[in-house]
Amino acid sequence: MNGPLSLFAEQDKVQVSSLCEEVFAGRYNEDLYREYGRWLPFITEIYLPVCDSQSGDFRMLPFPGGILNQPAVTMELLRLIQLNYRIAMRKQMER
Repeated sequence: MNGPLSLFAEQDKVQVSSLCEEVFAGRYNEDLYREYGRWLPFITEIYLPVCDSQSGDFRMLPFPGGILNQPAVTMELLRLIQLNYRIAMRKQMER
């Protein structure tokens, strides 16, 4: 097996990353939101409320319990969103 095991298809990762880029840049692309909107609640309703706005680190876990009690698929998705958040923050700092 090459590389780490992922619970998401590459296409899903591209969709999430594209949507993150728009959201974190404060843009609204109607077509993108309509096509990839199923991922939007993970960004706006789960990740953003629990992340530190400066570092992107989790201030708390999204669901009750410890790290091992968190849904694996959701946590993988949130780590992808976190990566994209940090990329967006770095781009903003470079301006």
